[in-house]
Amino acid sequence: MADFGFQIAQENVDIRRAADYQKTLDSRWRTLDAVFEVEVEVVHGGSGDTMAFHHKLGFLPAFTARKISGSGEVTWWADRQKVYVRGDAGTYSVFLRIYDVDPTVEYRAPVLHISARPGSSASKIGAKFLNQHRTSQGMRDDEKSHYSLNTQAKAMGIQQTGVVEATVSNGHELVITHDLGYPPTYLTAEMDLTDTSNPKIAVMGNVLGRVTANSVQVRIVGALAVLLGSWAYLVLKDPIEVAA
Repeated sequence: MADFGFQIAQENVDIRRAADYQKTLDSRWRTLDAVFEVEVEVVHGGSGDTMAFHHKLGFLPAFTARKISGSGEVTWWADRQKVYVRGDAGTYSVFLRIYDVDPTVEYRAPVLHISARPGSSASKIGAKFLNQHRTSQGMRDDEKSHYSLNTQAKAMGIQQTGVVEATVSNGHELVITHDLGYPPTYLTAEMDLTDTSNPKIAVMGNVLGRVTANSVQVRIVGALAVLLGSWAYLVLKDPIEVAA
């Protein structure tokens, strides 16, 4: 990775001594950018997978799903073209946020500075570029996620993505080695490899189980020892205690 690029630190933080997660923008690593934020309604018959949204990205995207209505128990999955609902029959309304990152692809950003400097509120000056998918409000839009670049907002820098395996032989455990120097914010997603020609990824979230996070690794042991299979993960540069 090149040693040159574009960097902006949070207000009142010296860019020469800013921790990686205190950067409003650093062009040397990827950021977690939403390409779709959409509310959809889908009628699911209760068997198989029913398409909920056509994202057409061509890769397995990291995404989140917040159910707005519908009484059944369902899960949400995505392949390289679409998002699906799986589970109990019913009519469901859901808010989908789909990100421009494939967490199944191995990626690792450099670790430059981990010690934080004091900072304050966002600067009153800066630059911003509206995402091409966004609404007619234009530059008056106050929703920061609607901008592909906004130097007055906090950019969620991506430290690492990849896939780890939980097996019987390793004690139903996921181990993510990040070497960040502090416990990071992270998300995981189960993978469905039943059809190897068309793999699917579940909604990103946190695995139910016992989690131990330190400066080097995140270790997750599944509840009731039922954690098995392939899991994609996404590690952010933000320490878990300051991610909010």
